[in-house]
Amino acid sequence: ELPRKLPAFALIGESARAQLPADVEDAYPMAKLQVGMFFHNQLQPDSAVFHDVFSFRLQLPLDRALLRPAVDHLSARHAIFRTSFDLATHHEPLQRVHRATQVPLTVQDLRGQDAADQREALVRWVEEEKRHPFVWEEAPLLRLHVQHLAEDAFQFIVSFHHAIMD
Repeated sequence: ELPRKLPAFALIGESARAQLPADVEDAYPMAKLQVGMFFHNQLQPDSAVFHDVFSFRLQLPLDRALLRPAVDHLSARHAIFRTSFDLATHHEPLQRVHRATQVPLTVQDLRGQDAADQREALVRWVEEEKRHPFVWEEAPLLRLHVQHLAEDAFQFIVSFHHAIMD
């Protein structure tokens, strides 16, 4: 049997709820593991240890017209893609689910480059991405990048703070 879904704001008090931004549709306490990640981020602010980048090569044509609507649908359907964190305002750290947010999505056309240059472009993009930390208080803690490699292939890259996936 699946666990039942709690009503919005069921895990926080009225005083915390009254302090939330107007665009927040739910909020709940952060898990201790998430708080630990942010603690370690504060100890080493230049470290990208909790900044994950996953990359997938997809062997199919890239339909740019469907890409943004698909990402928006994913964001609307899954609260974690609209979540920010508030570690200081309330008596306990909170996850805040915003009604809407737009996941950053960039597309890079590499179709004219050879395979070695495409691989190098991927490595450069990941290295540069790791130098741009997420702002915990701002949703989303996720960025997407697509490298168009050929008419029938593209690289789909997901960059996120580990706290939203753990």
